[in-house]
Amino acid sequence: MNLLTLYYSNPRYLFKIDRRKYHPAPKVHGAVVAFDLTPPAQRLEVPDEAEFVKLVKKAFSQRRKVVRNSLRPLYEPAQVAAALQAAGLSEDARAQDLTLQEFGALAWALAKDE
Repeated sequence: MNLLTLYYSNPRYLFKIDRRKYHPAPKVHGAVVAFDLTPPAQRLEVPDEAEFVKLVKKAFSQRRKVVRNSLRPLYEPAQVAAALQAAGLSEDARAQDLTLQEFGALAWALAKDE
């Protein structure tokens, strides 16, 4: 599940749509999902929402790289390494291995370092 989707909403699977209902039929079934939007006051608290979105998007832009390298255009690798350590995360963490809460902790650690 996309982390920004989880940041802004609570998605709920409703039901499956058989792939044969589509023309041409894809190789996978479809699904209907409801997205209950999370009010701003109930979202994960982050230092700056726009910066958090940039952080998550940049971290996922190069999935095979470790976070400290994928964030290079936004932050220095040493700064990211220190923030990962401060957030209690591995220096070799990859974006797809981090939870929404861990990205929040990383955002706070990076904001304190600025």
